Amino acid sequence: MTANLAAADILVVCIVLFGTIFFFGSQSKTALPLPPGPRKLPILGNLLDLPTKFEWETFQAWSKRYGSGIVHASVVGQSIIILNSVEAARDLLEKRSSTYSDSMGLSWVMVFMRYGPEWKDRRRLFQRHFHPTNEKIHKPREVRVARSLLLQILENPEHYMDHVRHSVGGLLYSISYGSDTQSSNDPILTAAEDFASNLSEGASPATMVVDIFPFLNYMPSVLRLLFGNAFAKSKQQWRESGRRLHDAPFLHALKGLAEGNVQPSFVSHALEDIKSSNDTEAQQSMIKDVAGVVIIGGSTTTTALIHTFFLAMLCFPDAQSKAQEELDRVVGRNSLPDFSDESELPYLNALLKEIHRWQPSGPLGIPHFIEQEDEYQGYRIPKQSVVIANVWSMLHDEERYPNPDSFRPERFLKDGRLDPLVFDPTTVVFGFGRRICPGAHIAQSILFIVAASVLSAFRISPATDEKGQIIEPTVEFRSAVTV
Repeated sequence: MTANLAAADILVVCIVLFGTIFFFGSQSKTALPLPPGPRKLPILGNLLDLPTKFEWETFQAWSKRYGSGIVHASVVGQSIIILNSVEAARDLLEKRSSTYSDSMGLSWVMVFMRYGPEWKDRRRLFQRHFHPTNEKIHKPREVRVARSLLLQILENPEHYMDHVRHSVGGLLYSISYGSDTQSSNDPILTAAEDFASNLSEGASPATMVVDIFPFLNYMPSVLRLLFGNAFAKSKQQWRESGRRLHDAPFLHALKGLAEGNVQPSFVSHALEDIKSSNDTEAQQSMIKDVAGVVIIGGSTTTTALIHTFFLAMLCFPDAQSKAQEELDRVVGRNSLPDFSDESELPYLNALLKEIHRWQPSGPLGIPHFIEQEDEYQGYRIPKQSVVIANVWSMLHDEERYPNPDSFRPERFLKDGRLDPLVFDPTTVVFGFGRRICPGAHIAQSILFIVAASVLSAFRISPATDEKGQIIEPTVEFRSAVTV
């Protein structure tokens, strides 16, 4: 049996070798050098260097080591371009968005769809119904959900993370479909969490390479183990885990609309708009895609942000006290905050910016993909490169943010007001160019109203053990696409 495994491994190595030779042979050769990066091994490239967790920290270390905001790595001939600086990300992903707007392609999930007519149609549909000026579609619901969340925390504080997850997921489901979820175990929320978990764990740089070279799934077991679950994920698995979320809620919404027992929502308004369409099936498919993306994309990242908010308030009580003093002064002790108070709460707004900066929910953003070769700062960007924006590195730039590992909302303030000269982390945490998250304003409004409401009602403090001793909190995150 051992001999058979060895022979199989040798066969796979040969396949990888010939595939690599073919790949290298198909690449254009120019006199321009590649961006700097770690030394490559023959054939494997940086396969053994590519980190499998907290990649953003390793990528930032590479940037410092090679003195460049753009770094190159390769895995079996596949180029990975890592953008560690704001300047590089904006120069390529925004100013050259027509070149860098492609993605790896993943069925109906808009953020991973290939750039083209279908992606444009879905993006246009989202922006038409969720435009920042159309606040009535989400803000009234957000206020209701935030106040309901306070009651849940009051009744059962130890499960606050579950309450947040259910509240955010339920809110986005309501915005999309007009229906309410019944509990944290609601099948729709469970399906969304399963899909988001698979996506978050599988959409790593290593998996992006496997997506281009599927034969890497069959590489020798010893090498495959080095990457944990990354090589075990596939787009097919993501599709299967997303099927329940994609189809069932939409069919339920159609039934509810026919019976007249759902509240106005994105789906109900969008379906009204296509009554005169000659291609109802295609239009319904597009509506279904966008509704699913609202739940998946918003619930995972926004939930992660709010969980980080709770952690920060627990670990940095001085910041919590300052925000509460401001809320008491502006809103008072006998009422709860509303969006009308937001402009008069500079410290709270600075605190939320620091939440984004200190631990962005998506440290590496969504990988981009380019079909054609490009040039930047005298470097060659090979065609078919995976391009990654290291948002975490940008927001832990010591020149832009002194003592970046410390939590200091004051860095965004001057004379008691928000300082417009300090780089705003929200301009990068939601992506770049044509791939920027179109629902960023919704995520920010949810974070604001939840944080303001929680701080107005509660003091977040450490738990105690059976002897009454304080259990000191620790700052720990799970490494994934959404931390």
